[in-house]
Amino acid sequence: MKPGKYKLIGSYLPAFHNTTQNIKYLFLAVHTRISCNGTMPSLLKRSSLLLLFTIFELSTQAQTAEKYTGRTLLQLSSGFNTVLRDARVDLDSSLFITSKRYKQSRVSTIAEGIDDAYTLKNCGWMDTGNIDSAKRQLAKITGANHARLLLLIGAYYVFHPDFHQYNSDRGIAYLLQAKKETDALKLTKWSAQCACLLGKCYFKENNITEGKRWFSTVTNDARLITDKQIQAKCWNYEGMYCPFVAQTTLFRIDCLNKALKLYKALNDSGNQANTLMDISYLSFAGGKMNEAKDAATQSLALQKSTQFPYTQYSYDLLAFYALLASDSPKELEMAFAALNSAEKTNDSLEMAHFYKRISNGFIRLNNETEYNRWEKRAMEAYEKHGGDSEFWDLLTSFSNQYATPEDGKKVLNLIKKTWKNYPPANPVEKQTAYIALGSCYQRARNYKEAHSYYLLAEKLEQQNQVLKGGMINHYLTFKLCASYYFMKNYAMSRKYAKMLIYRPATDIPAGKDDFLRYYFQMHQLDSVAHNYKSSIYYLHKYANLLDTISSKNESRQIIDINIKYETLQKEKKLQELKTQNILERQKDALTKKITYAGFGLLLFVIVMIYSRYYFNKKSNAQLKKQKEEIDDQNSSLQSMNQKQQSLLTEKELLLKEIHHRVKNNLQTSMSLLNMQSAYVDNEVALETIRISQRRMHAMSLIHQKLYQSEKLTSINMAIYIDELTIYLRDSFIGPANISFELRIPPLELDIAQALPLGLIINEAITNSIKYAFPDRRKGMIYIFLEHTTNEHYLLTIRDNGTGLPDNFDSDSTNSLGINLMRGLSEQLQGEFTIQNNHGTQITVTVKKTEPADNNDLHK
Repeated sequence: MKPGKYKLIGSYLPAFHNTTQNIKYLFLAVHTRISCNGTMPSLLKRSSLLLLFTIFELSTQAQTAEKYTGRTLLQLSSGFNTVLRDARVDLDSSLFITSKRYKQSRVSTIAEGIDDAYTLKNCGWMDTGNIDSAKRQLAKITGANHARLLLLIGAYYVFHPDFHQYNSDRGIAYLLQAKKETDALKLTKWSAQCACLLGKCYFKENNITEGKRWFSTVTNDARLITDKQIQAKCWNYEGMYCPFVAQTTLFRIDCLNKALKLYKALNDSGNQANTLMDISYLSFAGGKMNEAKDAATQSLALQKSTQFPYTQYSYDLLAFYALLASDSPKELEMAFAALNSAEKTNDSLEMAHFYKRISNGFIRLNNETEYNRWEKRAMEAYEKHGGDSEFWDLLTSFSNQYATPEDGKKVLNLIKKTWKNYPPANPVEKQTAYIALGSCYQRARNYKEAHSYYLLAEKLEQQNQVLKGGMINHYLTFKLCASYYFMKNYAMSRKYAKMLIYRPATDIPAGKDDFLRYYFQMHQLDSVAHNYKSSIYYLHKYANLLDTISSKNESRQIIDINIKYETLQKEKKLQELKTQNILERQKDALTKKITYAGFGLLLFVIVMIYSRYYFNKKSNAQLKKQKEEIDDQNSSLQSMNQKQQSLLTEKELLLKEIHHRVKNNLQTSMSLLNMQSAYVDNEVALETIRISQRRMHAMSLIHQKLYQSEKLTSINMAIYIDELTIYLRDSFIGPANISFELRIPPLELDIAQALPLGLIINEAITNSIKYAFPDRRKGMIYIFLEHTTNEHYLLTIRDNGTGLPDNFDSDSTNSLGINLMRGLSEQLQGEFTIQNNHGTQITVTVKKTEPADNNDLHK
């Protein structure tokens, strides 16, 4: 198990304190029982079983804690990521980003409540994006397993980052099919999961009516009223994923409160903490500051009570609320706590934001030294991780704070460089970049140039409000107010100032520091316009608000907070130095040990080398003697091998010579018969001589092939039969009317099989040419040799001639040719048949034997 997992389980051990104590006492009970040497066997048995069960329970609880911690981390961090970027990054995209950042699986979030044991083990494809593997598996399963996988594939599409109509359509299609199957199988809980995911999907399409309809099918289902887990998930999804517009804010908060009540009843601390943070975000967006602060405080307390380590998100939100309340000590206290938590959990990607939160706290106290220090750290962190909308916010802060014209040029160059390296990726970032440029020119008193950039930023405001759920960029409004003032257009300046002071009830409330600026701006505008009554009114409001801020006491608290943080950092560095010092001492001691061990090892090696040398010297003498004996034996063997090879070569040449002489003898016999035929007048005798010549040629052809081939034991039947048919066709006068069709595979047969087959083919073709086609009638002779089984060949010789006589009986015939073919077939251990088949057909079944190898001749 990885160290991170030990830490994670260890952080939850206090919650299992009683179980751990039980294990301790059960071990003692078992040990005591064994020491008693055989008494009370039933107690031992019960204690042992209870011990094993308790250990299993602790293991199960730890795994559950790990699962819920990972899910809570992803939920809190993805919500924070979406809010931090003004909701222009949707929750599903934030979930994808944070899962990669923390190397946590999204499966526990996507498939929450859908057979957790199965999904955590079998749904890794959700993280890899290998949806095709799940679809292939879908085709192999049926029943409840099929319905479950349909539901999981639908969930995967519903949680796909960003919005694409294709993913939405696919998700709805799979979920509707899953709903149909789960309803048919009466899997009520999975059916409810389908409805929740369908509701989320339609919300993602901004179809609020259809989304609510699907959620209501769960909340109004009498079968599910008592199922707190599915009801909680339903209300939570409805509150979390309902489109972010002003009209839905109160509805979403109501849904989340219902979910929170159910999570409390289930004692689900992870979902409670996350739901409270969501309630806080929405309450703030709805202008309910007290409710927002209370929810964030409760979430933080719950995270602390369960020793959840990633508390930076709640601390940062509370720092923001303290900023709005102009409670600078509290703001910095929470900001430093967020930074400390981020450092402990190595949350490097959001570190720049936490630095910036601290720098903003110091600038409101006019502490430029600390502001510049933390702002610089924020800038370095942002540059390390690339562009971001907050990066542009930071540049805006720089452009507002530089002291000299030279500094102003540096900031302006930095903004232009940043625009080139990290061009604004969306309208929100582009608007922030325009404000940064405008602020830079405004500080340089180039009011006309500054105003032009503010107007460019204002053109993007309506588009950005849609992206941010209706939230107004009040900072831009303030910049326009100031810009019109510097350009002496007091009427327009007063218009924007009133927009800042008198906001809609649904808008985000301003902090005390903001109101101080707004009241003073209105006081100045009314003074210039000679509206002294209004000017005095706003001046009084400014003075009264200023009195409520105790700057002296705040400064002392802030110094204490800063000192406390710096002390912690110094203690941390001191501990690191102590650890490094201990490691150095251990390293020195280890070096000495290694040196001594090295000398000892060197001495040992020297002794071993000498002993090895002596042993090798002795061994070499023996090996030399053995080598001489082996060389003598090798020489004898080599001489014998050469002699044997010479004998084998002579044997091969002798075999070739034998085949050659047999062939020549047969050819001589044929020539003698041919000469004899010149002195014979009897036609029957002449025909007998010719038949004998053909048979001799069939045999001589085989011996010719053998002595001409590298192989001395086998014949290529395709070549042999082809040449034999050519010879037979040419040996008859005028067989041009007869055509041959051969279908012979390149079989290799030994001489014991090839010679009988050649004679059979000779007899069959001779009979067909002589008797099958009277009156020079055209015809075909077919010769086929093929495998029938693994153990047999089938030779077929067929013609389409006149066929056999009707009264022909092959068993009683006295024909020499047929008897010869039958005898040769028996020699081959085969079966011979002759029959009519649109002509005469002869078939011979031959048992298959492997041809001998040339090496067999050497034996």
